[in-house]
Amino acid sequence: MWSELRRGWDTVLNPVKTEEQNQIRPVSPPPPEPVGDQPAPAPNTVGTAPAPVEVGAPGSAGPITLVTATPANGECRAGGSCVIRVDVHLDPATSVGAVTWALTVYDRCSGQVRTNGDVSQPVQSGTHQVYGIGRTDLPPGTALAVAAITSAPATAASEPLLVPSENAVC
Repeated sequence: MWSELRRGWDTVLNPVKTEEQNQIRPVSPPPPEPVGDQPAPAPNTVGTAPAPVEVGAPGSAGPITLVTATPANGECRAGGSCVIRVDVHLDPATSVGAVTWALTVYDRCSGQVRTNGDVSQPVQSGTHQVYGIGRTDLPPGTALAVAAITSAPATAASEPLLVPSENAVC
């Protein structure tokens, strides 16, 4: 009994036995070092990087000073419906009767482009900004983008909204 009590006290007061070595051993070996000037490959990537999106229109034109496209109710996902809020900022010194825009979907891997129907928003004189909500169905894919492109009173485009927003591969 005394030996068990002593062993218990030693465990509490002296938890490390000096005769045992404390070593941390790796579970797996480290990756090999790159040879020469070649950079090491990025971990966990498969496929190729998707192509950049060319919307074919400037960010501002004529009385349009800025166009933005943002998800209206959460994150958009490939193969599902995507609700987008489109904001068109205007020069209030100009008179614009209406703003017309459409959502364009880009497949960054295949290069396919699909445009939804036009949406027109009336504009009151002196207005700085108009907005609208649009819905588009996204095709299945691993690297998509959605942009809002105006056709009236001038052609301007939003920055593309990337789906997924990061780590896309083809």
